[in-house]
Amino acid sequence: MLIVPLAQKPTWATLPVATLFLLFINLFVFLFLQIPDGKIENSFQEAYVRVNLAPMEFPQFRRWVEDKGDKRLAQYLQAFEEENSAGNDGGTVRFTGAIALRLQSDREFLAQLERRQRIALSEEAFAKWREARAPVDAVWRKNFTENYMFVPARAEPITFLTHMFMHAGFGHLLGNMVMLVLIGLLVEQAIGAWPTLVLYLLGGFGSLVFELPFHSGAWIGSLGASGAIAALMGAAAAL
Repeated sequence: MLIVPLAQKPTWATLPVATLFLLFINLFVFLFLQIPDGKIENSFQEAYVRVNLAPMEFPQFRRWVEDKGDKRLAQYLQAFEEENSAGNDGGTVRFTGAIALRLQSDREFLAQLERRQRIALSEEAFAKWREARAPVDAVWRKNFTENYMFVPARAEPITFLTHMFMHAGFGHLLGNMVMLVLIGLLVEQAIGAWPTLVLYLLGGFGSLVFELPFHSGAWIGSLGASGAIAALMGAAAAL
């Protein structure tokens, strides 16, 4: 049984305003900004198939995943190439959308595409690829999670803040929000609303500051309130 040693009995006068505010922001971001990303991913897959990017990108992507040792995905890509080379449209129907989404989530590979290390052997071919890519990228840029999660290799300043209000799924959200309410209530009663809010923000920011020197070139995204809540847990332990 979890015992929360509250400093005083909860009343309307001692309402944990900062904790409830943080809870609201986290819920709002996930339910109203992140969940719609599912529809955007579907639109992205449709656009990818429509402009027929697969023949230009999948062969390079297959070599990339082979180099990384992902044999299963490499086999799917090889099957796609074989079916399309045989004139079988089933390959497009069965593979393109799902693999295109997997390719798009590989940020390091996409960075190499832009640097012309994995795509196009001539200026003409590169220009043709960029023209085909433009409408697909336009759809993907609407993806809230992709835009505002923290990615060390690009480390956009706004993501130092936004990542701590985002979550990877319902389970991730639920676990963090339960701990936020339990620990936030305890800490806020002891130190007040504004210090609690500042502590949350410093915890989320600090979790990245201390991680960045060790993973500055990583392309794996980071999101979640865990670092911020850990700061509140540390405060609770100290109190």
